[in-house]
Amino acid sequence: MQRDYYIEYFEFVDLLFREYIDEIKHQHPEAFKIGDYSCEIPVICFLLFKKYFTSVKELYNQLRKEGKNKEEVHRIFKKELDKSINENLTQPPVLQSKVSEDICTLLYPYRYQVLIYILNKRQLNYLTPLIQQINQPVLLVTEYELPDETDLPDYVTAIKISFLKEVHYSPFLYNNFPQVFHYLNTFDQLLNVLQPCCTILLEGCHYQQEIITIISKKLSIPSICIQQGWPSLLLSCFRNMQYEYFFTWGNQFSYLWKMQNPIPNFIPVGYMYHILPLRQKNHITFFLQGPYGINDILYIKTLLDFLLQSAVLFPTQAFCVREHPEYRIPDEYRERYNGLNNIKDVSNDSLDEIYAETILVVSHFSSCLMEGIAHGCIPFVFDLTYGSRYSPDIEKMELGIIASTIKDAITKMKIFLSNSIQKEHFLRKSNEIKNDLFASYEDDTIRKMVEYIKNIITFGHY
Repeated sequence: MQRDYYIEYFEFVDLLFREYIDEIKHQHPEAFKIGDYSCEIPVICFLLFKKYFTSVKELYNQLRKEGKNKEEVHRIFKKELDKSINENLTQPPVLQSKVSEDICTLLYPYRYQVLIYILNKRQLNYLTPLIQQINQPVLLVTEYELPDETDLPDYVTAIKISFLKEVHYSPFLYNNFPQVFHYLNTFDQLLNVLQPCCTILLEGCHYQQEIITIISKKLSIPSICIQQGWPSLLLSCFRNMQYEYFFTWGNQFSYLWKMQNPIPNFIPVGYMYHILPLRQKNHITFFLQGPYGINDILYIKTLLDFLLQSAVLFPTQAFCVREHPEYRIPDEYRERYNGLNNIKDVSNDSLDEIYAETILVVSHFSSCLMEGIAHGCIPFVFDLTYGSRYSPDIEKMELGIIASTIKDAITKMKIFLSNSIQKEHFLRKSNEIKNDLFASYEDDTIRKMVEYIKNIITFGHY
């Protein structure tokens, strides 16, 4: 594999964003402000996801491969970013008007409730177990219309968000980052009227969530973020998070998050999703990802090549493959593995069922590698990215396997399938460290979450 510059890129772009922010603030201290709020962190998250996560990453990789040094590439990227600075930068932000009486009247019945923000259906599915047990009035603010058959308790009210009329005006943000501007303007009005007893968010890497959090902080509203997955590499969107409380899977993850996030109080609560009873686990499941982050289309295809070669070399072994929900497997690969009797596509199966039948989880940097340990699976990291090393180092911890070439991966797969002692060793090590990775499971985790939330609401601390 030819070397790539993806790890270097995400460190580079993190510094680029902060230089960009600092330079503008030095010239015009009010540029990123709306009312009492400063939007630097939401802007960084917005830039990363909307522009710098895929195509610009590939451009950086291409320029570095062509021999351009980091200083040359920095000038190119900085020049492109500077184009966003326009003549409106010098105009100060202003307060245009107050929240309308109609909005106040509409929202008044839902004041002082728990506010949960939902980005998409996937997030709702993940948070439903908690919502069903929280047992107090909840206002669900969603980005989409919930279907009528949604199974939520009577104490939950759902409203689909729409942008409200501008109360504040920030010329720089309005012209260069209109989505950041409109979300902040809208959430500012909502939270000021609603005065929720706390705000609850999932994942924590999205600019809308950071906006809710900076408003919550200004209004002395506790903000709680819940760990959904584990990204291995903490990109800009997972650094300097502003949440007051962050519920993690366990002590090990609290430690890892804290390294790049000094502000939140990290509380190890556990893993709240369903784990099926132990059964015969004999499948090897490949969890695919999209061409995002430190991954690209070539690496996805190489992972699929690893799957196909393994299926041919080990014809009696059952293999499974699961697509990423947001990225379809290339058709030529689908046709190839459909022709092999020992590969089954489980993309439409529930995760708990997949984990229950899987002994070895194979992926690049997906959360499933660590999540699978909760379900009794062994992680196999197939990481082709130059200079990358999965964190935590599962090979050093003797929890699983890491390979960085397809040749090495095939060799290690062969050893795993022929060596039952190695398999038992991984499982034993996992059991020894499991309590440090996952503080509790399922109903116990949800009970702890509900108790922490009630203490935070009632006493102002956990």
